[in-house]
Amino acid sequence: MEETKFKYGCYNNEYYLRKAPDMKREDAVHIVLSMKKILDEHHILFMPMFGTLLGIIRQNDFIPYDHDIDMCIWDKDREALVELIPEFEEAGIHFACCVEPEIYTFQYETANIDFYVILPAPKPYAKRMYTIQTHYISKKYFKAMEKVDFLGTQFDIPGNPKRLLKYWYGRTWNIPIDERGDYDPGWMIHIRIARLWRRGIRYIKRHILHTIQ
Repeated sequence: MEETKFKYGCYNNEYYLRKAPDMKREDAVHIVLSMKKILDEHHILFMPMFGTLLGIIRQNDFIPYDHDIDMCIWDKDREALVELIPEFEEAGIHFACCVEPEIYTFQYETANIDFYVILPAPKPYAKRMYTIQTHYISKKYFKAMEKVDFLGTQFDIPGNPKRLLKYWYGRTWNIPIDERGDYDPGWMIHIRIARLWRRGIRYIKRHILHTIQ
């Protein structure tokens, strides 16, 4: 298979940005279990995240209207994931594209799976937070991780997943979207609060403390 250098420093092939049809559950099951088998053999930890984690916790299945699968891996395992591309290809799973260092996308028939890389958060949040793409997540969710039964096997997931889903999707996270309308993005509220907190600290330092001195 011919490959060409991708503008983000990664490789793409004819599967790159191919518009996938509606994801069939059997294809989703195949790509998840096939990649899990290979990753487990190489001791690479990965976890369901975002909509996939939401479906597992809420209904122990893929969300019927979801268009892809979301997983995450640690930054230290990113190169190992890329090195396993030939093994994935042997299982019929094609490397579609990537945006380094954040996302690596693989495809099997109608199913796409995105591997989001867990990265350190920028200052001043680095001590307490990670980032997964543009999402902030507290390190506390990874200190005591849990396991969940899904597709006849066990998957590692962040600790206290219901609290995490509420943080990301809001108080109505456990109600299917077709019954409640759009969700309120709880994680954005936390970011806005953090920004206001930083502005307040800067104001105190510049004005109040300066006046006291």
